[in-house]
Amino acid sequence: MLKPTVVIKSKATALREEFERLHDKIAGRAFEFFLDRAEAGTNFSVRVALPGFKADDIEVFTDARSVTIKAERKEESGTEEKKVQYSEFRTGRVLRQFELPSEIVPDKAKAELQEGILSLTLAKGAVAKKKIEVESASNRAA
Repeated sequence: MLKPTVVIKSKATALREEFERLHDKIAGRAFEFFLDRAEAGTNFSVRVALPGFKADDIEVFTDARSVTIKAERKEESGTEEKKVQYSEFRTGRVLRQFELPSEIVPDKAKAELQEGILSLTLAKGAVAKKKIEVESASNRAA
């Protein structure tokens, strides 16, 4: 089974995607989906209903305290043998972002899609801060 991609993204990207989601909602192109979140031991678990979506249609982005789920269902045009005459299946993009009550480790995030339910496992923990040593350009040249 293919698994959705989990990547880390910036707040600016999240803001742009939220703007796109609101624009799509106003324009009538977006649809919402249902979400459950639970906390168990050292993990958060999130279940999202995405019926009719394939794993390749879904992207999950995380940072230290937020999760963004983005999915897109494209219109099927049919084939020469089978032409679509009428369809009530919704097409378009879905975007959902939410904050978590504590930090997670984005590199340990896991996502799986099974029978239209996206399951996320998000390991709680602080993201390690890294000190970057500043080198002097004159020391490097020597």
